[in-house]
Amino acid sequence: MNERPHDDEDEARIQSLLGQVGPRAIPPENVARRVHDAVKKEWQELVTERVRRRRVRAAGAAASVAAVASISFLATMTSAPMPQMALVTRTEGRVTGDAGWLHAARNLTPTSPIHVGDDITTAADGRAALQVADGLSLRLDVSTSVRIAGLDRLVLEEGAVYVVSDPQAAGSGTFTVWTRNASVRHIGTQYEVRATTEGMQVNVREGRVIIDTEEGELHEAKAGERIAIEPNGTINRTSLPQTDPHWQWVHRIAPGFDIENRPLIEFLSWYSHETGYVVVFASDEAEKLARETTLRGSIEGLEPRAALDAVLAATNLTSSETPEATILIRVRK
Repeated sequence: MNERPHDDEDEARIQSLLGQVGPRAIPPENVARRVHDAVKKEWQELVTERVRRRRVRAAGAAASVAAVASISFLATMTSAPMPQMALVTRTEGRVTGDAGWLHAARNLTPTSPIHVGDDITTAADGRAALQVADGLSLRLDVSTSVRIAGLDRLVLEEGAVYVVSDPQAAGSGTFTVWTRNASVRHIGTQYEVRATTEGMQVNVREGRVIIDTEEGELHEAKAGERIAIEPNGTINRTSLPQTDPHWQWVHRIAPGFDIENRPLIEFLSWYSHETGYVVVFASDEAEKLARETTLRGSIEGLEPRAALDAVLAATNLTSSETPEATILIRVRK
């Protein structure tokens, strides 16, 4: 906004100032013009300075109002934390959480709460497992960065997130993973979304997922499939078995199963769910023992296969893998 006085107003005020001097000898025209111009310049500089001061005072007042508003906003934000979305159940290596510029980044450990708006980062040696409400759990691979965008969604910036959903839990099918290439939602499943500079992958281990690309195209992927989306939008579909070595990282950060006072059959069900292997009993007697055996102790920190060996070592049962991706449970001889 231009607040400089008009030339007509300047001229009138200058003539008034000169008139206050009283009668004087009339100077030559060129001298009179120089005097007139000098007075006009001085007056304009004076007015300009006044305008500047008014602007400074106005800016100061505005800054004060903004400061008060900011303090009020910050007070509101600090007194009303964002909703809790999940709880950390297991970590490996360095995992950090950042709730924004109002809060310092912190190292995440088991029982650390995760809130909407948090950024979670795993280092090159870091992984994390999170338990979400409604029968949903998440696992983050190494070198992963995610932002919790809501109670039912997250943004995967880089790395990989593994989603485990209980199809019988209310609301478990509404969770969405967003990437720069597409969004992914599931229908009772286990799946991984991996984001890289070369695009993204969706690997489905169980159930099926719906992929919504930036172009508005919908693609469905079912168990045993991998869908890769290149930066240019090209879609490539290949197979990925449930027992493929690709899933090994998921086992390493699997939340522990509390075996204390639990039937062996429940542990075997957990093992099957975690690994994709189907548990088969070689005889009715073997199945009966699995249902009647009560477990004691802990398998904390063990990967599923190591946990299976440790648990069965304390029972009258043994196991072996078959080429059909099954675990055969036999009575120990």
